[in-house]
Amino acid sequence: MSSSEPPRESNAAAPVAGASRPNEPTPVLPTGIEAGLVAGTVVAVAYLIRDVAIGVPLNTPSVLGTFLLEGAEAAKDVQSALGHAIAYHTVHFVLWLIAGGVAGWMMNRIEESARLWFVPWVAVGLLMAAIVAIDGWTAAAGLPRFHLWLGAIAGILSMVAFFQWRHPHAMALVRGFGRA
Repeated sequence: MSSSEPPRESNAAAPVAGASRPNEPTPVLPTGIEAGLVAGTVVAVAYLIRDVAIGVPLNTPSVLGTFLLEGAEAAKDVQSALGHAIAYHTVHFVLWLIAGGVAGWMMNRIEESARLWFVPWVAVGLLMAAIVAIDGWTAAAGLPRFHLWLGAIAGILSMVAFFQWRHPHAMALVRGFGRA
């Protein structure tokens, strides 16, 4: 087209700025693995920074791993135990991978039906209730306060950011309480 010709009009409607549209369903397993790895890594790094700041690297996963494997009495005396930290991180990442898989499945269902917008809110509420209960359980066992709910919030927010990137339409429905 030369500069002297008038621009042609297109019959296609221009996209509305900020509008979201449903994505094609994404494979749940790879998406869930990615989301779980992102969230699990964010939480692990947050506690690594905390532990380094207090001068005892791997303290949090060591204590929690010892608590899982040997009980509360053994966990009260541990500072850093690599084997127990690895065991804890194995459980930690498996749980975040499961959460990522469930969240990926939910995002696909919300893409199919906006009526399910509330399901992630319920899931986050249940996850936070479980984390607060585990935090209380460790405190009742006489372990130091790790404030596990802060790590859970970091993991959830990182998963929200991930799904905002992978499922913007579903996330718009969730944020908009069913209206995108």
